[in-house]
Amino acid sequence: GVAILNGDDQYYKDFYLKENDNIIYGMNEKFDYNITQYKLHIDSVDFSFIFNNQQYNVKLNIPGKYNIYNYMNVLIILHKMGYSLEEIIKLSLDLKAPSGRFETIKYNNSIIIVDYAHTPDAVENIINNVTEYKEGKIITIIGCGGDRDRTKRPIMGDIATQKSDFVIFTNDNPRTEDEKIIMDDITSSLEKDNYLIKYDRREAIEEGIKMLNDKDILLLLGKGHEDYQVIGNEKVHFSDLETTKEFVDKYSKKNSGGGNMAQKKLKLRKIEIFRIAIMTLLSAFIVFSIVKIIQKPQEIEQKEEINEQYFLKFLEALVLQVLPYLQKSLYIHQQLQFLIFHFGLNYDFLLVLLILYRCLSINY
Repeated sequence: GVAILNGDDQYYKDFYLKENDNIIYGMNEKFDYNITQYKLHIDSVDFSFIFNNQQYNVKLNIPGKYNIYNYMNVLIILHKMGYSLEEIIKLSLDLKAPSGRFETIKYNNSIIIVDYAHTPDAVENIINNVTEYKEGKIITIIGCGGDRDRTKRPIMGDIATQKSDFVIFTNDNPRTEDEKIIMDDITSSLEKDNYLIKYDRREAIEEGIKMLNDKDILLLLGKGHEDYQVIGNEKVHFSDLETTKEFVDKYSKKNSGGGNMAQKKLKLRKIEIFRIAIMTLLSAFIVFSIVKIIQKPQEIEQKEEINEQYFLKFLEALVLQVLPYLQKSLYIHQQLQFLIFHFGLNYDFLLVLLILYRCLSINY
């Protein structure tokens, strides 16, 4: 038979049988399908592998390093069935993760990830995965089901607190078991105290979202796509995805109101300061020119003639934008002619000031 083995798994040799057609994949050049490089993103992964001395590049719109291995397993099966690698890779762009499987929700400049992980191995894998590209803190919300295997509870609690910056333990289908007993099983042997307990899952999600700062990641684990919570013998409607989106919408509106308004005020303040500075410079320029003209009015007639058409364009801009209280007149014309010619200033410099002033006068 054919055995497809993940060579990066420490136990893969236990499944390697000489009588099988063993196909090995992983990050080793000796393997049949050699994964040479990869780059993780919050919502995708890029990687390359070599088969028969040819390199293939894959973009997978499903995040997580572990999904590289899942993908390679499927790719090899399809390849053995006769499909070309080029065909498989081309269709890979259309792949999407199922609902509740590493489903990402953006919140301000942080990310919330909803996932079905509810076993020690799955929880460890997903936290390890986001650790590879985290820039802020990892906050994990997690619980353990009631009337189920009690031995995994302290293991999951330890994994969550050891690998996360902070943890909120909450209910996850307590069923008929006392929620306090479940929490005691999870937390009684923990070495770290970087956690709090909120039995109400809705309150836990809200608390986790409120704790998020810039570039943090919130992991909401255990239920994924499920839209119910089993309490006692009753199944009540509850969805991690719906609840998360509700609070994201609620707090995004609040934060955007205050944060954006403050940024807008700061921006307008800076623009106003710059506008005043330009206006001051123009005003000083005009006042200085008038003073000089009063002191030496006879010099106006002694200067060479300035390009009339070019000058009138500048005069119009100046009068309309900066000096609305002045009238167009020959006297102003003479003043400006004298100043520009006498002090060596040019129209380009003044027009730049006027354009800047005009731009900064627009209502933002």
